[in-house]
Amino acid sequence: MVTGGQAQRQGAVMDRARRQTLGSALATEMTHRSAGLWDQGARGRLESLAVDIDKRPGAADVIADAFDLAHSRPSAETVQVTDGAAGAVVLAHGASWSVVARSGGPVLLLIDGTAAVLRVDLDVSWQMELKALVTALVRAGRGLPPADESLSPPPPPDGPWRSRR
Repeated sequence: MVTGGQAQRQGAVMDRARRQTLGSALATEMTHRSAGLWDQGARGRLESLAVDIDKRPGAADVIADAFDLAHSRPSAETVQVTDGAAGAVVLAHGASWSVVARSGGPVLLLIDGTAAVLRVDLDVSWQMELKALVTALVRAGRGLPPADESLSPPPPPDGPWRSRR
C-alpha cells in the first residue's frame, strides 16, 4: 500500500531533533483540525506515506516499543496528550521513534534513519492493535493505567487461586 501525494519526494533523513520537531508540529496540526479538514489537506496527510506495517522494516518494532512505553509510567515529556477538535491527540517519543496519533486515526510513525512520515492506520490487519495502542498511550499520558481494568470481568469465585480453609 503506497499512497500520499508528496510523500514520495526525497526529504532529509530523520534524526532525533528533526523527528521531535516534526512530531510536535504534526500533533499540533492534528489537535486543531477536524477529521474532515485533516483529510482535505493537512501537512501530515499530504506528506505521509501509507504503508503496511508488516512490509515496512522497523514499523512493527515501533508499535511494540510504544506499547512498552505506555506500560512503563512514562514522563510528561515522553508522552503528551491534548484534547483536539476530533478527539485526543497523543505524541509519544521513544529512543529512535515518535508516534503521533488521534483517537479514531490517523496514526503516524516517525523513525530515525528514514525520510518519510509513515501512516499506518490504513493497514486493516493492524487496526485493532493500533486502536489499543492509541488508547494505552492516551491513558498513560493522562497518568492512568494503560488498560481500564474495570472493563475486565471478575475472576470466578471458586478458582484455584482461592484458599480453601
